[in-house]
Amino acid sequence: MSLVSRPRALRTPVLVTVAAAALALVPGLGVGAPAHADEEPAAGATVVGELVQAYVESADPAAAAERTGDHGDLASWVETDTGEGVRVDTADVDELPVGATVEVVLGEEVPGTTAATDEPVHEVVAAEVLAPAEPAPAATTAPYTNEVTVVLVSPPGLAADATTVQQVVDAVNGPVADFWSSQTDGAVRLHATAGAPSWVSTSYACSDPWRMWDDVAATVGFPRGPGRHLLLYVPGYPAQMPDCAYGLAQIGTGPGSGGYLYVRATTLSVLAHEVGHNLGLGHSSLRQCDAALDTGSCAVAPYEDYYDVMGGSWEQVGSLSVPQAARLGVLPADGVRTVTPSGPPATHTLAPVSGRTGVRALRLVAADGTESWLEYRPAAGRDAYLAPTNRWQLEAGVLLRRSTTGSDGALLLDATPSARANWSRDRQTALPVGRPVAVAGLTVTVRELGTAGATVEVVGATPSAGADGTPVLQAGQELTAGQALRSADGRYRATMQTDGNLVVQAPDGRVPWASGSYGAGARLVMQTDGNLVVYAGTRALWDSRTWGSGATRLVLQDSGDLRLVRADGSTAWSTGRDRPEALRPGRALVADQALTAPGGRYRAVFQADGNLVVYAADGRVLWASNTYARDTYLTLQTDGNLVVYTHGGHPVWDTRTWGARPGALVMQDDGNLVLYRADGAPVWSTGWDTPDRLRPGQALAAEQAITSPNGRYRAVTQTDGNLVVYAADGRPVWASHAYGGGVRLVMQSDGNLVSYAGDGRALWATGTWRSPGAVAVVQDDGRLAIHSAGRVVWTSPADPLR
Repeated sequence: MSLVSRPRALRTPVLVTVAAAALALVPGLGVGAPAHADEEPAAGATVVGELVQAYVESADPAAAAERTGDHGDLASWVETDTGEGVRVDTADVDELPVGATVEVVLGEEVPGTTAATDEPVHEVVAAEVLAPAEPAPAATTAPYTNEVTVVLVSPPGLAADATTVQQVVDAVNGPVADFWSSQTDGAVRLHATAGAPSWVSTSYACSDPWRMWDDVAATVGFPRGPGRHLLLYVPGYPAQMPDCAYGLAQIGTGPGSGGYLYVRATTLSVLAHEVGHNLGLGHSSLRQCDAALDTGSCAVAPYEDYYDVMGGSWEQVGSLSVPQAARLGVLPADGVRTVTPSGPPATHTLAPVSGRTGVRALRLVAADGTESWLEYRPAAGRDAYLAPTNRWQLEAGVLLRRSTTGSDGALLLDATPSARANWSRDRQTALPVGRPVAVAGLTVTVRELGTAGATVEVVGATPSAGADGTPVLQAGQELTAGQALRSADGRYRATMQTDGNLVVQAPDGRVPWASGSYGAGARLVMQTDGNLVVYAGTRALWDSRTWGSGATRLVLQDSGDLRLVRADGSTAWSTGRDRPEALRPGRALVADQALTAPGGRYRAVFQADGNLVVYAADGRVLWASNTYARDTYLTLQTDGNLVVYTHGGHPVWDTRTWGARPGALVMQDDGNLVLYRADGAPVWSTGWDTPDRLRPGQALAAEQAITSPNGRYRAVTQTDGNLVVYAADGRPVWASHAYGGGVRLVMQSDGNLVSYAGDGRALWATGTWRSPGAVAVVQDDGRLAIHSAGRVVWTSPADPLR
């Protein structure tokens, strides 16, 4: 398990802002050792502190990969200045930067804990970055850069095993120290000593690792500081204490950070892996795509870069991968060659990554700034195990990886991709000799593999005559009226409109973001001072206010995020990724545009007739505004009101929610269309989908149905107008015996369930109009019933054969 702070996309409905960088860090924040709060904070509470995250790791990498999902067992805390940690939902803090001091507003508790932590998890409904992370401390002086204090620890209920403290010290000073010294050319030099001669007891279990570390640190007098590591050995895996992770380590901000870690084994693979986290490294994983290198249907298999020590732990420990070495800053300048799509064709010789001389890495930089890396890994040196008999059947050859800023530090790409059905058996990822591979706007061809090196040919794409139609606007370039940036996958456009508005357009025509500027003859300029400005003549209509930020280019990413990027790849300003499920303040939907729930099962469609309708995947209407007017649009105003307007400015319908600072209108996976305030509180909603019932205002069209909770009965509106309750075996249990074309079954707000023909005639009704707010329900006994205020006011017969 590793403790990290990583930026990622925020789950709805979180609002993230960034405070001025001049704000100081909250006093008292340390390297990160939060203890649980004695009393959990309530929803709406504001918490200030440093973001810390943790992964659970398993002894079996295959089992770990199977267990781990998008966020896997990644847990997150905000550590306050008192040293307490408040657990927060990882999906809500993904865009917060590494090690930053943040202010978050908590929502309700949500289910979900990792195996090694058991405290409640809170939603985050708003977040603000108060100060960036502190830089990594400088390494200490010779002879050692990193001092490791080793302690054998026995948590409650876990007996000591036969391991001695000297065995762990020897493992660190021997193979682990040798590995990191050799892989960093001496930049990392470890030295371990025993913190206590024998086992130390603690009253804190693995489920409370922070207090366990702090308790042991106090017992042995461990002095926290740069380059100082406290390594606990916890016995017994996996027979005892399954909530103790195989390894858990704090992520540092660089090689000189130091930090806490614990392990349950003394093998080189696990010790070197957890020390790597203390040095600032994330995991190395595998990215696989369905019969493609990096497009279409793709997924990340956590830990499954078995070449790299930061991937899954097994009996072999090969050379550190080049993107991870680059992250540590230990790749020498003459060992890396950078290639861009605009460069001339060239042939390069890659020296073996296990060697320490020559060009060991090709850094491929795409137009949007994405970094990919080529390395040559023959069966030699530390990688001599790469023979046909190795357990994972890993190939020797040229490997392709991508640097990432998410929970993984590097992703191994499969250069010989297979269909999804074969992913679990496909371990062959090396670039094939003689076959061109397109990556990062370049075409890479491995020409020859030899003992001294690999010959690689790289050809760039034809340079564009200008920024129009490309993903990138470089410093000094501009877009004139009608020109646009286009994302690399072609799905998003950022257009400088002739009216002076800079607009990001999604594939379905929605506008996720706009500058809101208007003026004739406008142009967009990426200034050399880092500021992005919309000008009309010499008058500035809008700007990003990022002068002096170091931004060198504007990039339209495949996620729909329009982002100002610095030379080092960090973000200076961003519009945020497109969220097809959300309508943000100031944005609008026009005819036939829709919000789509993340799972794809529900859509809120603003129809051409002016009606806003929530549809289920089976076509059922869950809710409608029942507004009808031509030439209209739906907008979420900045005052918090959701309004349908005619283009002449006449309001047709609204939610009457003005006066609250809005967050977003969100189409959720439960079928509920919800308007959230900026603080995450819901102020208006349509209600969640209930497939067993029709609520007031809901309707069934021909061949649509509602289904009993046990799935055994369906009430179907047939095309002939007859409403029939069917059993699962196809038997009709009950029918209305009313017939007509174009039928709709409507649950009216007065409590009456009515079948209407296409011409508006009522074909059949329950006669329950004196029960306002009633719902129609298909029950588990086969009855179709009208429920009102806890009473059944009408029902069809039950299934006699149930």
